[in-house]
Parts: sequence; C-alpha cells; structure tokens
Amino acid sequence: MFELVVSGDRVMGEKEMIKKIILSLCAVLFTSSYPVLFIFLRNIDEVHLRDIELPLVTYIMIAVAFFAISMLFFFDVEKASIYSSALMIIFMNFVLIQNIIVMIIPICSFALLGGVMLIIMFLFGFFLKKQKQEMGTVIIIINILFISLLLMNTFSAIPVVMSGKEEIKEVQVEQYANKVENRNIYYLLFDEYGGTENLKYYYNYDNSDIKNYLENMGFSWSNNTYNKESIYTSDIVPNILNIDYVSRVGSVPSGNIKLTENPVLYRFFKKMGYEINIVNQEKYLKETGCNVLTQKQKKGYVENEAKYVSKIVFQQGLISVFSSICSNDRIESKSKNFTTEGYTTELDEVFDCALNICDRVNKPSFNVCYILCPHVPFLYNNKGEYIEYKDMQNYDNKDIYIEQLQYVNCKIKEMVKNIIDKDSDSIIVIQSDHGWRYAYHCMKNYKKKDYNVKKETLMMQNALNCVYIGGKEKLDIQGDSCINTWRKILNEVYDTNYDMIECEEDYSYTWRYTNVTQ
Repeated sequence: MFELVVSGDRVMGEKEMIKKIILSLCAVLFTSSYPVLFIFLRNIDEVHLRDIELPLVTYIMIAVAFFAISMLFFFDVEKASIYSSALMIIFMNFVLIQNIIVMIIPICSFALLGGVMLIIMFLFGFFLKKQKQEMGTVIIIINILFISLLLMNTFSAIPVVMSGKEEIKEVQVEQYANKVENRNIYYLLFDEYGGTENLKYYYNYDNSDIKNYLENMGFSWSNNTYNKESIYTSDIVPNILNIDYVSRVGSVPSGNIKLTENPVLYRFFKKMGYEINIVNQEKYLKETGCNVLTQKQKKGYVENEAKYVSKIVFQQGLISVFSSICSNDRIESKSKNFTTEGYTTELDEVFDCALNICDRVNKPSFNVCYILCPHVPFLYNNKGEYIEYKDMQNYDNKDIYIEQLQYVNCKIKEMVKNIIDKDSDSIIVIQSDHGWRYAYHCMKNYKKKDYNVKKETLMMQNALNCVYIGGKEKLDIQGDSCINTWRKILNEVYDTNYDMIECEEDYSYTWRYTNVTQ
C-alpha cells in the first residue's frame, strides 16, 4: 500500500512538473510572438503567414536563448520564464520605451537608459531568486493576458477577412467623357520634389527660376498644393492615379502599390483609345497593360510584405539599434561601389526616356514617367556631376538636396521644351507625391517641445504641381491637391463632371525619438 501511494505521488509530481514546464514555455512563447502576430492580424488582408516567418522565428529563438540562460541562474522553470519574458518585453520595446521616457526626460540617452535597464533587471533577478513561494499564478496570468490580447486581435481581424479587399469602382468613360479630344498627355511625377512653401520653410530656398520658366511656357503653377492624406509615396501615388482616396494609409506599402495596376486614369484613357506608356524607375508602379519604355530597371524600392513586417516589428526594439550600428560600419564600403552598381544607370535611363518620350510614342497616348528624384540617394550636384559617396544620404547638409533639385530643374526644362517644340497641343502635368520630408529624415534635430505636428506635417505634404494645356487658357490649380488637379483637367478637357474631393482625415506625423545610438 505504501509503495502504491509513493508511486501515485511520483506520477502526480511528474504530471505537475510537465504542466509547469509547458505553461512556463508557453508564457515565453506568447510574450515573444505577440508583437509579430499583432502586426499580422492588423494587416491580415495584405500579409501572409510566410511573411512573418523571419521576425517570428527570430524573436522565439532569442526568447529561448534568454530562457536557457535564465535557467542557469534560477534552476527554476517558472522563475526563468518570468525573467526571460521580462527581458523579451524590454528587448522588443526598448526604442519605444526610450521614446516615451525622452518625452519626459529629454537628456535620457541610449547609453543611460541601457545602463538603468541593466541595473533594474539585475536587481529584479536577485529579487526573483530569493522568492520562496511558487510562481505558478504569475505564469498563468502571463498566459491569460497574451491569449486574451491575441483573441481580441483575432476577433477584430475576422470582419476584414470576411469582407475581402474592397475593389476600386471603374469609371464609366462613355457616360462622362468627350471622346473627340485625343491630345497626348505627359505626366512627369518626381518623388520628393518640394513645393514652393516646403522649400521656403525648410531651406529658405526660392524656386522661382523653374516656376518663371514654366509659367512663361504656358504652365499653371500652384504654390500651395498639399497632399494631406500622408507623407509616403505608397499611400499617395495610388490615390493620384485613381483620382480618389483609395489607399489604406499606414498599411503594407506593396499592398497599396497594387492599386496602381490598371488604375482609374489608365482605364479612362484606354477607353478613349489611348495607348498607355510608362517610364518606371525601379519598376515602382505596376505595369500590366502598359507599354514599358524603360528596360534597365530592377525592382527594389517597394518593401514587400515580409520586409514590411520585419521593419515594423524590429524598429521598436534593440534589433533596430544593433542593425543601425552594423549598417553604419558597412555604409562606407557599400557606398563606394553604389554608383557603379546600377542605380545611376537606371536613373540616367529614366531621364533619357522622359526627355525623348514624345519621339517614342504613338498618338494618342497617356505617358506616365515616375522618377525617383530628387529623393535620396543624392547623386548629382547642380551641374549633373556625381557627388562624393559619403554624401549620398547626408540629410544634414541642406545644400546637397537643393543641388540635386536644381539638376532636376534643368532636366524638367529640357523635357518641357522638347515636348512643346514637337507636340505643342499636348497636356503636360508635372507633380510630386510630397515635398522634402526634413522632419521625417532629421527628427533627431527636433526637441519634443519644439515640434509642431500640424505645421511640420503640412510642410512635408507641400508638393510640386503645375499643368500645361496646349491651346487653352491656364487652368487655375492654386491650392488644389494632385487628385483634384487631375479631376479639373478631365473636366476642362474631356467634359467630365468630377467633384472636387478632400481626404476624410488629414495625416499627422508625430514626434518620435530617433537618435537612439547617442
């Protein structure tokens, strides 16, 4: 009888131990996987399970390593689980924690916060080790907490999955448009070209040289065009090409860029009998159904879903700090070869195609030129000469952006003159998606108390916007967004009746602490 009791107690003890180990490991796994699963569930209509493999496996492996090291110190699975879970929370959210603290204590540097965190975790470890009572209740609470959070996010994702992706409504061209008009249209879209107010605010730069030139050539020029829905190309360009607010601001970039496949403007002009030609740097825009004039471009600018998830997950944690330090060590050797590795060849091809586009198209045609300039990398001075590699991403020297912009201005003059000389009754639209995003690139130069969210966001949204309509009076586009400018052009030239529209919610780019390595 005694042996049976002992045997039964032993079995019960083993079961309890197995249960304790499983719950402890689950707590670690839930803690480390939650940020990744949160991003996945928030973007479930754009992101696939395969896209979260890298960050999920990375954080789980780090968590297991923390757990194994903690076991060597505690010799207790529950305490090791609690301690490694705490380490993971700090590891995954270090930049976010620093961001919050710096709002209160501006002098809190990366090194200072790191030292404080080490001391806190050191003291917490000894406190935990001295505890005599069982920690099973704490483990259960951790599991319940993260399971509840995951269930909440899962339930919120169900309607998105059930509804599917909203389709863009196709414009009925026959109902609205005057098909007699068949003049060629040239759309030159320059990424991150600052509008008048943008350049004046951030650089005190007067861009009147190109403005006066274009106005003398018959262009309308808007000083105060603002694309208020975002400051990101992947949010704005799909809206312009669909002449409506169709993108999901802040979602996966590649998901929004899918909306450039056969967008409203393309369909509109196709139904008018137009050919769609595209000069497409880095294959940024979708090319289905288009006559692609650029042949040397390699896809590389748009983040795919996997890169997007990794970026969002890692940017709040210590991985982003370590990768930043490593990339700074490699940037010099990488940049030395950058100009010979294809990018300048691609950009030169884009400029050449845009310059000679009217010689390569059949009338009538809608010609779209997406040019990733004066957006970084900085490659040219104002004479078109290659600058030093060390300045290719130098945001602090303001002359570098301005000189690249001046070079772009020279190219714009050449393009415009060539088109008007050979195709004077055409329509030329020159726009940018957003202005120079100084606050975005150089947030480290702002203190929380000095950062005006509304002002800085609006200035970054101030875009280039000018229109030429051959044979017609100048179109009043002052203050119009790029979307409304296109609607006005269609109304003026093709007798459509589009209403002017505004985005439902103006985007705000809030202050954030970015200089984590100092």
